[in-house]
Amino acid sequence: MPSSKKIHPLQEFVHKALRAWQEVEGEPDTLLRPLLKVRARHQKLVDEGAPLPQRQAVNEILDEALQKLAQKDEIGAKILREHFLNQRTTLNIAFALGMGEDQVNRRQRKAIETLTEILEQEDHLFRRDEIARIEFQLPPASYSHLFGVQQTLETLNQVLENAAPPWLIAITGLGGSGKTAVADAAVRKILPTVHFDQIAWVRAETHSLSEESSSPTLTFDDISAQLAKQLLPANTLVARPFHLIRQMLKERPHLIVVDNLESEADTLFLFNQLADLGGPSKIMITTRTRPPAQTGVYPLSLAELPLADALALIRHQAGLNGLTELAQASEETLFPIVEVTGGNPLALKLVVSLAQVLPLPRILADLPVGRTNPIEQMYRNIYWKAWQTLSPAARDLLQIMPLVATSGARLEQLQAVSKMAEPDLLTVIHELAARSLLEARGTTWDRRYGIHRLTETFLRTEIVGWPEDSA
Repeated sequence: MPSSKKIHPLQEFVHKALRAWQEVEGEPDTLLRPLLKVRARHQKLVDEGAPLPQRQAVNEILDEALQKLAQKDEIGAKILREHFLNQRTTLNIAFALGMGEDQVNRRQRKAIETLTEILEQEDHLFRRDEIARIEFQLPPASYSHLFGVQQTLETLNQVLENAAPPWLIAITGLGGSGKTAVADAAVRKILPTVHFDQIAWVRAETHSLSEESSSPTLTFDDISAQLAKQLLPANTLVARPFHLIRQMLKERPHLIVVDNLESEADTLFLFNQLADLGGPSKIMITTRTRPPAQTGVYPLSLAELPLADALALIRHQAGLNGLTELAQASEETLFPIVEVTGGNPLALKLVVSLAQVLPLPRILADLPVGRTNPIEQMYRNIYWKAWQTLSPAARDLLQIMPLVATSGARLEQLQAVSKMAEPDLLTVIHELAARSLLEARGTTWDRRYGIHRLTETFLRTEIVGWPEDSA
């Protein structure tokens, strides 16, 4: 009676790959495409100029797995090598091993089953390491939970996973609306699929202290340099690496995130420059500027949070800040916060952080409702209240932060410019981060600290007093 045991889906691919060992290229289902490790080995061989990279990649991975199989089942590994690699018949193998044909067939089936388990385990470990490698290159998440953007994230991930246009995506919204957080969440959601060979995250540097770019070309060159540092080999020496980046992005699917584009001039220029990079790669941009319809850029606009989500964010942030009374307050008590902030996520977080040191009625008293330029005036008042409640050391460090590159400064760099002892500096960093005035950037292994563009604008115009056209 035939066995009712269910065959592992990968086992059929493994059997077909073994049978195709001597083929030049073979059909797609003989190339172990479900295994990420095989795809990565194939690409490595392509880069090295191997004449038959697909078959060589499969055979190398199979050979390594057969060596591991031999440690568990020496006879089974020998049967697979003799039958598939050396193309000996089952009868000849049975005679050489002093076994019956049926016995050889049973040992072969068992060996393929074990070989499949080895390949699956190896691929799981490889996939885990690849995810970790990419994740370590990302900036640390600036949020612990997102509210009101689930539908946006689902749409965004569908666009990213679809191996077809649109190739260029723009996440747009007002300052503080959560554009960077949404982009980060989308990247982390797609990471486990290992859909992209590499993911690069760059931040647009500000080359002018005004809201308008002094040179879109300079911004583009800086982004190209950041991409080259992340994507190209360390010994690549070219004055303008854009053509090498383009070639890489055209050959294999990458995901590029360009974060923090502020000026309209920079954004429109970058739309035109980056549009040619897509396919099969995807480029995601966060910006305040909505793309014109004719650019072919896919727009995803972030609106103010609905009341329920805004209230949930307030309670969540209050809980993180240890404000239990505020976290448990009624909707009627919290509604004025939503009303004066317009449901802007950053503004909500700043108001909650202020509640650690000021009574809520006093915080809300001066926030604008229905005034000219309400968003700008609201942030100005929130930041002034925050500034007045900071320690002197925190004020000193915050005044320095507009001089820091958009990518952020390392701890030792902040220590050098602030002249603070490391323990004091760490205390100040924790104070500013808890008040949502300082952001952790860089990667897990290269932590940097920076400030939101809105925070920088406040410091420049209200505290430091630099002229608008300063460079």
